Amino acid sequence: MGKLEGLPAASFMVKGVAASIKTHTTFLVEECQRFLSEEDFWARYSTAGVRLRYQNILDTLKEARESQEKSDAAAARRFFHDNLDHPDADGAFACTKTGQRRIKEKDSVVAEIWRELLANNPKISRRWAEVQRDHRFI
Repeated sequence: MGKLEGLPAASFMVKGVAASIKTHTTFLVEECQRFLSEEDFWARYSTAGVRLRYQNILDTLKEARESQEKSDAAAARRFFHDNLDHPDADGAFACTKTGQRRIKEKDSVVAEIWRELLANNPKISRRWAEVQRDHRFI
């Protein structure tokens, strides 16, 4: 097995840290790939010429992700007139828990479902584009 910070990776996996490290690394790699060059990346993630530390970059990415999730969840709620059980949603926000039908409410979950609807449901994505074009929302 490989080593991480001089310790066997297995000891991290026992504590569940390996998955967290992999997730954090994935976020960082994806963010790096958004930039045309390493210089552009560091221009964004530096203050007064000093590069931000790993954790500071992760915190910045987390804040941006949470802000986007909040915005996307709000858009979904507005689109469906604050009724995520709206017939046009076709049950996308519903689940069954302990035998009872429930509507998902957590912003991160609602945002993910909303983005999936926009990507995979032509009717909803077309209507959303019309709404945005008409500036009825936002």
